[in-house]
Formats: sequence, structure tokens, C-alpha cells
Amino acid sequence: MDPSQGIIDSLQHLFDPLLDPIFGIFLHIGPTFTILILSIVITLISVLIHKRFTDQQAFKRIKEESVEIRKQLKETSKTDPDKAVELNKKLMESSMVQMKGMWKPMIISMLP
Repeated sequence: MDPSQGIIDSLQHLFDPLLDPIFGIFLHIGPTFTILILSIVITLISVLIHKRFTDQQAFKRIKEESVEIRKQLKETSKTDPDKAVELNKKLMESSMVQMKGMWKPMIISMLP
């Protein structure tokens, strides 16, 4: 008998009583529905984590500012290139702030 098989068997005996009540139902409904249900549950958990750990009001404000900056950028890009560069820099800064806010929920949602 392979020594690693003994480790696998002992881990199986350890986790069977814990995981069978939770995942045992999936053995009876088929692999397609199992994958569908588990993917929906994991997606729901991920969305809830993102909603909980991001400042939704700040992201909404940043999005509105970005839309306004893009409008100004479109209007001034042909007439005033220096102003367009400044607006583009503001747009990049707001994108960086938004990315910084997304790191924490992204790391937490990677766990499942």
C-alpha cells in the first residue's frame, strides 16, 4: 500500500462527517446541476463580499466624476491640448483610487 494513500484515507475519514451533510445532496442530482448550483452560490458570495467591503457611495461619486471629466475631455481635446492632458491625468487618478478600493474585496473573494 502506498504511504500517501494512508494519508488520503485518514483525511477522508476526518472530513466525511463534516462535508457529507453539506455536499452529500450533490451526489444525487448529477454533475451538471452540481456545477450550476455551486457556481451560483460562489458568485453570490463574491458579489455580497464586494458589496460589503467596498464603499458604494464613493464608487458612485467617482463614476459620476469620471463621466463628467470624459465629457470635458471630449469637448476640450481638439481646442486645448494642455487642458486635455490635465483632465486625462485627473481621470487616471480617479481610476487608481477606484482600483485601490477594489483590492480588499478581491483578495477576500479569492478565498472561496
